[in-house]
Formats: sequence, structure tokens, C-alpha cells
Amino acid sequence: MAITTTENGDVVGMAAINGINWAHRRAAVGYWILHRYRGQGFAKAALELLPDLARELGLLRLEALVETDNHASQAVCRAVGFTKEGTLRSYYRIGDKQRDMVMLANLLPPTN
Repeated sequence: MAITTTENGDVVGMAAINGINWAHRRAAVGYWILHRYRGQGFAKAALELLPDLARELGLLRLEALVETDNHASQAVCRAVGFTKEGTLRSYYRIGDKQRDMVMLANLLPPTN
């Protein structure tokens, strides 16, 4: 989904549920915010909406993978209910380098 300002509707970023695994009822979340809008609460506001959407889809777990040195993004995830589960070493290739990623998860109570 697009993340927009309330003032004029400018797009400042995006947030999504992706990589859905229906068999295990889990999915990943992803988001980004344009640099000039960071630190203004847009990411937190968008991520707060995703657990309800995930529950409507019947999911029980949301996962976020964040680079180990991206402390701001980890803080946003924790602020909306994600818990750090560990570090996945050399997990993603970003550019020309393998990166360690922090796995955070939000367990959702079933709706039924």
C-alpha cells in the first residue's frame, strides 16, 4: 500500500505484506520511506495497519528482516509489536555484499 501525507496526499513510501506462505499461515512485511520523510512516524503508522490485514487473511505470523545496522527500522518494528528472534548470518545479498539480517516476528492470535 502507498504511504501518503494527510495534507496533500504526497506519496512518502510503501508498506506491504508479501511472501505469503499459506500452508504455514505466515508472511513477510516490507516497507520503505523516502529519506526526507523519515523520522516522522510514517513507517510506524503504516506497520500498525498490517497485523489487522494479516489477521483478515488468516495469517498467524508476520516476519520482518532488517539489516543488523538499521537500528531505526528495528525500533519501528519493535514499537508495533515485533520481537527480535535472532540474526541470520550472510542471509541477503545487497549490492555486492552478503548481509546479516535481524529476524523480527509478530505472532497474531487466530480470529476463529
